[in-house]
Amino acid sequence: MVHPEADTTTRQSWPQRWQGVVVLMFALALLAIDATALNFAIPAITADVNPTAPEMLWIVDIYAFALAALLVTMGNVGDRFGRRNVLLWGTAFFGISSMAAGFSTTPEMLIIARFIQGAAGACLMPSTLSLISAMFADPRERAKAVSVWVATYSAAAAAGPLVGGFLLNHFHWGAIFFINVPLSIIVIIGGLLFLPTSRANNPPTLDVFGALLSIVALLSIVYVMKMLPHEGLTRLVIVSAILALIATVALLKHLKTATNPVIDVELLRNPKFATIVTVNGASMFLYLGVLFFLSQYLQSVSGYTITQAGWLMFPGLVLVVVSTLITGRVMAYRSARRLLLAALIGAGVGCLLMGLGAWWESGLAIAVAFIFLNCSLGMIDPVSNAFILEAAPPARAGAAASLSETGYELGGALGTAVLGSILMGVFAATLPDELPKQAAQSLTQAQQLAPTPGVLAQVNDAFSYGVVAACITGAVMAAGMFAAVMRNVK
Repeated sequence: MVHPEADTTTRQSWPQRWQGVVVLMFALALLAIDATALNFAIPAITADVNPTAPEMLWIVDIYAFALAALLVTMGNVGDRFGRRNVLLWGTAFFGISSMAAGFSTTPEMLIIARFIQGAAGACLMPSTLSLISAMFADPRERAKAVSVWVATYSAAAAAGPLVGGFLLNHFHWGAIFFINVPLSIIVIIGGLLFLPTSRANNPPTLDVFGALLSIVALLSIVYVMKMLPHEGLTRLVIVSAILALIATVALLKHLKTATNPVIDVELLRNPKFATIVTVNGASMFLYLGVLFFLSQYLQSVSGYTITQAGWLMFPGLVLVVVSTLITGRVMAYRSARRLLLAALIGAGVGCLLMGLGAWWESGLAIAVAFIFLNCSLGMIDPVSNAFILEAAPPARAGAAASLSETGYELGGALGTAVLGSILMGVFAATLPDELPKQAAQSLTQAQQLAPTPGVLAQVNDAFSYGVVAACITGAVMAAGMFAAVMRNVK
């Protein structure tokens, strides 16, 4: 069934707008569950396909890097060729790549599938919000739809560990990817039935070259970041570093001359706006960086089952949503700047408490600290969004929102890359000498190679030291953001 285009120039709402919102809820659930459920499968994936430490980091965060690099471009593609078309094609590729990920037998196959997932995810996120804008002409109805949009993503993200725990307890680890297939089918069928073919009247030009340069620069930088602690200055690491430098310089020059650049650098010249976007990225840096090791620690070091680990993490994932909602109300009569500074202090303290829990080797203490950390991180989102709307010129509000969303995704990917690399670097450096070199590739492998219970305890200690180092890094990040807000946000 083919629908005519939604007329975005009139105030008439799309007749099937609420059915369309239900379809978009399934699309958001695809992204949110996938973002949090994967971390629970890390021990099972490690045991099955035996990735190295850098490969495991790629499996987790190449999705977010692809999504961040293509987010703005795919939003522009939707404006030009139709948001519903981009959403449905992206959903189809998301489902196909999820099947490939679930059937993967090598780390390389899984990394490629995750990259395609990220590129497909970049089609979904901007399309869902722009379709809501196109379907709802009444501002009050649109506000309700956006609230549903936010609540759906938050609820699905919180449910991810429980869904992942259930699937991993009863099925092969590939089930956390296979669940995306029926959801994708629902989105495609529902989209064809209920969503309008919405496109912009004067769509912007596509900055394909800028998007490609950003992907090359990002992946090269992250490759060096991940491989240098494990491999040293190998020829490939040096070549990647040179490529990263060339791509970054070329990207910066391109952004200054492009008519519609993939990143609006002019907005970043505003210190207040640049600081808030960086704080947004830092919040996701901490959130996803901590999620990378938390489920591993609870399962492999503390000895909790997958289900128990899921329930221990569940309060923190729910309270981040509650904290966001409460902060949105408190902002009406409290200084937004003070709330943001309080949130950053809380994030830093939360990281230190998690590090203390790892030092004590107490999974329960880490889970409680995770609640404190997430309550603090939940305060950042509504405050930072208010500052972004205030700092960006009205005519560039769309570009500001896109840049903010890119900062979120990039921050999350870097969190996994940076904190994960620090953790595994410290882990490898503090392993017992009697273990072979390959033990440093993963916690699971080191535990399997431990010849005695005493050595196994030392392996767990080494991972705990890595978690402590990662948490200290997170606290330093929060302190840096606190200083930046004090200086640039008045």
